[in-house]
Amino acid sequence: MWIFGHASLIWNPEFEYEDRVAGYVKGYTRRMWGKSTRFRGTHENPGRAAVLIEDPQGITWGVAYEIKDENKDKVFEKLQSREQRPPFPLTFYPHTENSTPIDVLSYIVINEANRHIHSSYIGPEDTETTAKLIATAIGPTGLRNDDYLFKLGDFLREVPSADDPYIFELETLVKKYQS
Repeated sequence: MWIFGHASLIWNPEFEYEDRVAGYVKGYTRRMWGKSTRFRGTHENPGRAAVLIEDPQGITWGVAYEIKDENKDKVFEKLQSREQRPPFPLTFYPHTENSTPIDVLSYIVINEANRHIHSSYIGPEDTETTAKLIATAIGPTGLRNDDYLFKLGDFLREVPSADDPYIFELETLVKKYQS
C-alpha cells in the first residue's frame, strides 16, 4: 500500500514507511484553500493548509510512501486522526526515469465525482488574501503557517522538474508582507 503526501506529509509523515519516492499525481491542483485552526492558525487568526482540488490539467508534486502490510492499520488510524477525512485512490507517477505508475491513496479535500467536500475547504481565495493570512498565522502549539509554506516550496525546489508557480508566488507575497 502506498500513501501520497502533497503537503506536510512530505516533511513530517509521522508514521513508519518502507520506501519514499518523489513524483506527482495528475488531475489535481494544490491550493492553500484549507482553513487551519488546529495546527497553523487559530479561530481568531486562521491559517491556510494545502488542499488538492480536481483540475483535469493539474499536476501536483509530492511524495509517495510505501507502507508495510503489518503497519497499515496503525498508519490509517494515525492519518484519519490527522487528516479527518477518508482517503481517495489516485495514480502516482514517480520522478525517476522508466518507473511504473503506482496506485496510491491520498487525503484530498474536494472531490466532485464522489461528492466529498471537507469542512475545512474555504473555496477559491485570491493569492493576496491567502498570503496575508499565512504571513501572520500561528497555531495554538506555536506552529507558524509561513514555515509550512516555505517547507513546501523548499521541497519543490529540491526535486528536478517539480514546479508549482502558485506556491512560489505565495512565498514571494508572504515574504513581502513580513518585511
